[in-house]
This record gives sequence, structure tokens and C-alpha cells, in this order.
Amino acid sequence: LAVMGHEVYAADFCTKMLDRLMTGAEEAGVADLIHPLLLDWNEDWSIRDLPRCDVAIASRCMTFENLTESLMKLESVAKRKVCVGVSDKPAKHYDRGAAKAIGYERPGYGSYVYVLGELIDRDIHPDLRFIEYTTNGTRSESKEFLKKEIRDSFLYGLTPYQEALLDSYLEENITKAIVKGKSVYRLAGSENAKTAHISWYV
Repeated sequence: LAVMGHEVYAADFCTKMLDRLMTGAEEAGVADLIHPLLLDWNEDWSIRDLPRCDVAIASRCMTFENLTESLMKLESVAKRKVCVGVSDKPAKHYDRGAAKAIGYERPGYGSYVYVLGELIDRDIHPDLRFIEYTTNGTRSESKEFLKKEIRDSFLYGLTPYQEALLDSYLEENITKAIVKGKSVYRLAGSENAKTAHISWYV
């Protein structure tokens, strides 16, 4: 947006992320259009002198204590529209290929359904689209740690039979890869990701 000439207020709870943002902004020659804000979802935004922008965007950062309050916080700083990007998975390392292979019949609803439910309950009918993209995949430098993370992503638990099937599936589908110069273990097929893009007018 800044490259297109728009003024941007960028908020994050981590100073290192803001520092990285501004380093990139300076390299792109748009640092004068970007205003970094140290801000946490769980703090009281009403006591902060926050600007109201045409559009409030929150993507892949929806970690908060209260969903209702957080969505309303975004609305409080938006003049026209709110856009959020939310995972289509119920847990970070959940893999639908693995779930299908072991006969896991619990619904793999992404966390975006809770955002939709909250908005619809307030008589707001948002626009929903899915954005597909490629990532470095579900990975770890430790094969055993990666297997544990994937196993723990099945939030309703597994039967002993399903656990055995999952162990076999992971043995067959976890491979070694080089990511950002490091040797890691990665679950095959996990490079293909999807994010739910939800937007509504205020």
C-alpha cells in the first residue's frame, strides 16, 4: 500500500517485527509513509490515541483473549472496512491429508468459522474468500518434535488404531528438505496453504 502512495499505520506487539518492517520500508523508499505502532490485541485501545484509517487489516495475527472485543477494536479504527485473514485449519499443524488417511472424522473447521459466527450473530454478513499460496510447509529440525506437533493438532484425540495409522503415515510422508539454508524435516504436501479472507463494511 505504501508503494502505491498510501499512508500506512502498522501495528505489532513485537518491536523486532516493527524494526524489520521499517528496514524494509527504508530500502523501498517508503519509510515516510509508514508509521509503526507498538500495540497488543489484549490492551485497552480506547486509551491510546490511535488513528482511524479507511481500512483496518489484520492478517495471520488473530491471537487474542476475546474474539468479540478484538473484532470491535478493528471496527473502532476503521472508517469504511475491516479485512481479516484467518487460518482455514483448526490447529497450526493440522493436516487434512493425514486426517483422511487415518479416518479422523471430526470436522476440521478452520478458526475462521468462529469469526464468521461472531459477525453473523451481530447481523453482519461478510464477504468470504480463500487465498491459496505456497509456504515452506509444516517443518521442524527435529523429526520427533514435528510428529508430536502434528499428532497434537488432532484436538479431539485419536484412538490407538488411529495413532498407529498416523505413525505409519508420518513415517512415509515426512522427508528431509533444505529450507532457508537449513536441513529440516517437512511433511509432504504441507507447502500448499490456504487463508480465509473475511471483510465487511462498518
